[in-house]
Amino acid sequence: MLSKAIAEYLEWMISAGYADSTWNNYQRVLDRFQQFVQNEQLVWDDIFTWKTLQAFCAQVKMHHTGHAVRGLARYLFGQGLIKSPIYKEPPPLPEIFEDYIRFYKQTRQVGYIQIYRVRGTLSALNNYLQDHSIDLEDLDVFHMDSFLAKRNKNFAPETRINQRSVLRGFLRYLYQERRILGQDLSALIQGPPVYAQSSPPKFLTPDQIQELFQSIDVRHPKGLRTKAMIHLAFSLGLRPKEICQVSLDDISFPKKEINVPDRKNDIPAILPLPRPTIKALAAYIAWDRPQNPGHRILLCSTHPPYGPLAPMTVSQDISKSFQKAGLEGSAYWLRHTYAQNLLQTGASIFEIKEMLGHDIIKTSKKYLSVHTKLMREVLFDEEV
Repeated sequence: MLSKAIAEYLEWMISAGYADSTWNNYQRVLDRFQQFVQNEQLVWDDIFTWKTLQAFCAQVKMHHTGHAVRGLARYLFGQGLIKSPIYKEPPPLPEIFEDYIRFYKQTRQVGYIQIYRVRGTLSALNNYLQDHSIDLEDLDVFHMDSFLAKRNKNFAPETRINQRSVLRGFLRYLYQERRILGQDLSALIQGPPVYAQSSPPKFLTPDQIQELFQSIDVRHPKGLRTKAMIHLAFSLGLRPKEICQVSLDDISFPKKEINVPDRKNDIPAILPLPRPTIKALAAYIAWDRPQNPGHRILLCSTHPPYGPLAPMTVSQDISKSFQKAGLEGSAYWLRHTYAQNLLQTGASIFEIKEMLGHDIIKTSKKYLSVHTKLMREVLFDEEV
């Protein structure tokens, strides 16, 4: 399971635009990390902990050691595969702060990461009070304004909102539950409204898709292969790893469908093949694919021994096509575009989840942005 997780994380790094030097460094570190985990015979729940990271860093002296492992942990946490990222175990706070954290856990259904944020904010508040010799019962709104001005100076708007929310909850606790404050200061902690802070996923317009396909030189030895893999990513939403695993046996030209057996959610899928994708695959098989490469995998290298392509090669070839077309993008932009097209045709979020091969619906929601065309039709009565 760890080997698969590392491969998918490295593939994501390529699609996210990390430098080759960073990717290679991380790959070397994570290969050593996998060996370390095997030697220590660690179970999954004990792999991504602060204790394990410290032991690994003490044993392996490599550049980016901690960054690579913590980056992998953040990726797996985002995929819902581990309970929390790797955080340094914080020192205990004064009793009243620890009491509130326990109260917060009991009354709120939040995950580990939010508890970590609450502890960080309260730790900063405790340091501020100690530096200025202020007792909790003497707190007033001017102290809070001064603390927030200093604390939030270099934070993003979303983080500032979270800091104020944590502070309001703590002040309300001190007033209502512990009777330490003479008045409820929570209502006085205000901030400016922040709009449209979410970052929509990257996808392509129809004109950009046309530019991308027009830029492919099919006379080039890799042209037909590149066109085939771009069609698989754009018209089926396949990941680079799924693209490079497609075999000739998975494609049924008479039925106009393709079988995708190894998906991230472990649920095989049979997807319809659009006519342009069929033509692209047929052209590659007829004119560009080696006749006897010694295996049935669809995409092969262009030089002997004609081995199957790696996910990294698929990602890099697609990225180079974007650059040649003068466009910004990656293989995952094509996957996002596929999700947007499903949304536009009226597919439900549950259908999109299955078509994309996601484990949880939360991941599918991240792929979708505002349906601009539908919004204009509904709000402005436009025919788009």
